[in-house]
Amino acid sequence: KAHRMLKDLEALDRNGNGFDEEAGRRPKLLHAYHLVFEAYRGVMTSPKKRDVRGAANKAEKLLDEMIKAGIYPNVVTYNLLLDTLAKGGHGVIPNLCDRVDEIAKRMVGKNNFLKMVGDKPLKKNETEEVSFRVEPDLYTKHLLLGVYSEEGGNKRYLMRARRLLSSMEQSRSELESSDQV
Repeated sequence: KAHRMLKDLEALDRNGNGFDEEAGRRPKLLHAYHLVFEAYRGVMTSPKKRDVRGAANKAEKLLDEMIKAGIYPNVVTYNLLLDTLAKGGHGVIPNLCDRVDEIAKRMVGKNNFLKMVGDKPLKKNETEEVSFRVEPDLYTKHLLLGVYSEEGGNKRYLMRARRLLSSMEQSRSELESSDQV
């Protein structure tokens, strides 16, 4: 149902409804995509692992469809997708941490992602191609922290969780000190 609704809204958009020329976005369609992500997120509670994996895969493909259609995701879009995968869980969604990493890299750019989780930034001869970036919010970092810390035995992701938490604490301290000035 959600996908059918999305296609109907896209047809309306082709007729000139819902397009915001100035912002370069389609707000009505963006909201419709968010509703579809919400539907996929709802499937994550299913006891059937196959349903959960299918919904996770479809949610990731939906992000690509959005961008191809010229509808640029915002922080809510990325958070819905990250939350969908996180709710699926490590035991159900294969390579969960790697998948979450790729989504976060698309969101903020690879170099910014590497800095955010405390890894080495790109070398000077390496470049990244990013058409747009979205600033992560506290909830984005909370989702990443949860996925990384649940990975358990993987030292790389536990270190990322620690570094991310440290950077969040540092940001909070900077905000608090700027409020006192």
